[in-house]
Amino acid sequence: MIRRLITLSAAGVLVWLLLRIIEISPSAAPAESTFMLGFALLSAALLGEIVEHLRLPRITGYILAGILFGPFAANLLSSRVLEPLNALNDMAFAFIGLAAGAELKLGTLKGRWRSIVLLIVCTATVLMVGVGGFFFVTASWISFLGDLPPLQILAVAGMVGVIAAARSPSSAIAIIAETKADGPFTETILGVSVAMDIVVICLFAVATAFVGLAFAPEQGLNLVFALEVTGAIGVSIALGVLLGAVMGLYLKRKGPQVSLVIVGLCFLVYRLSEIAGHYLEQTHGLEIHLEPLLICAAAGFTIQNWSHQGPRLLGAMDRVALPVYVVFFTMAGARLDLGALATSWGIAVAIAGFRIVMIMLGTRLATSLAGDPAPFRRYCWLGFVTQAGLSLALISQIESRFPGWGADLATILVAVITINQLIGPAAFKMALEKVGEARAGPTPWKGTS
Repeated sequence: MIRRLITLSAAGVLVWLLLRIIEISPSAAPAESTFMLGFALLSAALLGEIVEHLRLPRITGYILAGILFGPFAANLLSSRVLEPLNALNDMAFAFIGLAAGAELKLGTLKGRWRSIVLLIVCTATVLMVGVGGFFFVTASWISFLGDLPPLQILAVAGMVGVIAAARSPSSAIAIIAETKADGPFTETILGVSVAMDIVVICLFAVATAFVGLAFAPEQGLNLVFALEVTGAIGVSIALGVLLGAVMGLYLKRKGPQVSLVIVGLCFLVYRLSEIAGHYLEQTHGLEIHLEPLLICAAAGFTIQNWSHQGPRLLGAMDRVALPVYVVFFTMAGARLDLGALATSWGIAVAIAGFRIVMIMLGTRLATSLAGDPAPFRRYCWLGFVTQAGLSLALISQIESRFPGWGADLATILVAVITINQLIGPAAFKMALEKVGEARAGPTPWKGTS
């Protein structure tokens, strides 16, 4: 550990010298993003190994590196540096979606459908009602909501409840890959996390439509938006199945450079989704934004379960997974808004804490109804704390759709997600170890009671 700390310090000194050179010689500035990315990745990898000695997941180290070197601390990964690197982050997001789909095996899930459905229904319901109700009751303490009529506060609380139900498949798949976890507990948590994204996107469309009605009743209920979102989900899944079929054929024919092809396809999926959404909005006035995460998850699921090429796909992805995860979670850490946490920490901690309590209640109810073994009932909630990409994307929609109070609400919600993202990965790793599905865990729970 000491050697890694020395290496990290030496790298920091070199970067400091680089920044001085850029100040003296502006011609070196175009290379700034490349140098900073290299430093951040090296630092994140070292911090990942350091925190692993403390029994924390490596992605916690990656996130901490992003925070440490991001805009709110050392500012080495400033907004100016991060902007040219968005394409890498987009690729990583699609890559993680592909990995999530490829990890879902129908053979393993067959006996878990009852648990998965009950977890989705019970936790989503308890979270939306519980967190939404908590937000409604405490609204009088929030300055920008205090003067609103109860109906409008109730509509906003419903939207907050929906966001509280969102999970983080990206964090889940990274922890699963790191621990090499496998088994019914792992498959169930991952299956719920991926499926819940679809549910939350649909519920968010309905919730925002009701918020719009509450604040502008003269405009009527905007069901078009809800239909557009639902249509985008259906198209995204269909395109993912098609992409999976094509990739399955490529893998079956033993095409060369599979790992590089996968990375290239992830870039392509994200970029084409963006272009298609922009085209439909500009030419037809339709706000149909394809979901790269769902496209890639559907592709991975198709390959794993209908092409018999799942092991080859996972093997090829494993060879490039480490740099992808380092990039994604380091940049995620750099983008965590510590300023929002500093200004809204009180209500954020309260909401985050209450959300965890609701997760515990919802998962306990679901696992009891499903008749799951005792270790499952005890530790299941630890797999659902983390929030990340989807939640932040939904929050950006709130800012753009509801100017004024939307920005203030976004500040609070970003602070909540920051807390969840910091504690969630470690919680999930601990759960995998407790149920015995991580490499170094105790005796597996399967078959116990």
